[in-house]
Amino acid sequence: MIPDGIHHNFSPSKYHAWHFQPDAGPISTSVLKRFASGGPRAVFSMKPLDPSPALVWGSLVDCLNFTPGEFKKEFVCASECDDLSEDGSFRKKAAREWRDAIVAGGQTVVTDEQFEGATDAVKVLRSTPASARLLEGANYQTALVYTGDHGVAAKGLADCIPGEGSDCIVDLKTTSANIYSDDDLSRSVIRFGYHMQAAFYLFIYNKISDKPRKSWKIIWQSNKAPYEVRVTTLDNLTLDAGEEMVEEYFSRLLDRMKSCNWDSPFLEKETVLRMHGPSVYAEEAKLEMLSEIEK
Repeated sequence: MIPDGIHHNFSPSKYHAWHFQPDAGPISTSVLKRFASGGPRAVFSMKPLDPSPALVWGSLVDCLNFTPGEFKKEFVCASECDDLSEDGSFRKKAAREWRDAIVAGGQTVVTDEQFEGATDAVKVLRSTPASARLLEGANYQTALVYTGDHGVAAKGLADCIPGEGSDCIVDLKTTSANIYSDDDLSRSVIRFGYHMQAAFYLFIYNKISDKPRKSWKIIWQSNKAPYEVRVTTLDNLTLDAGEEMVEEYFSRLLDRMKSCNWDSPFLEKETVLRMHGPSVYAEEAKLEMLSEIEK
């Protein structure tokens, strides 16, 4: 458990070790997203995400940028293995056994090429004026925890909270989307529920701080060289949509936790399927986000 409050420079591994329990929480954005798109029982199947290249890259850049001191705890370079094949692969049995042992111990194996690329990406983040202004002097990896009168904790881990004089919280997203396309980035926000995360984190922060923050900025960084950066602010309509989703599904999840009823709502009840139209599509888009959650 993590006590209520704002905890700067918090270990991500320690944060993620506080798992959701059906009778106690805590409730995070990930839990809400799974509940929203997968139904009540989805909250029981929160298995670790497969280490896809995109996920590994994002985690590596996050670590090198926000918590470089945690690198050796989280990652191991493949070149440390003495049994790699000449092409750098794990074809030899001894190399595969080395890799599997590293993974079983909770670390991620990355290539020298990935490490060097991520190092370059961090240099771009730090040298691009728009992102550098937000990162300089900020607090990183801040755990936010708030327990309401219902007794269930809500938690979040904010990438970046700028210093005095700022009213925003900042999140870094490495992306394959075209950062020059407003449409691509807007679709990413809805698809992955970034607006829901934004509303949830701002809600928690403002409950435990006497200096409220009102805006949510995303630092988008292309995951391909030259790792260009774009900073955007979510508009009020997008934040309002995220807030509506948080309120709706948080309340529903609390009801499930209190009743200990995790059955499908469709066991006994029939529903009407409406004709597909713009309004229906808008509702449908809310729940699309979980197809590739949290990349």
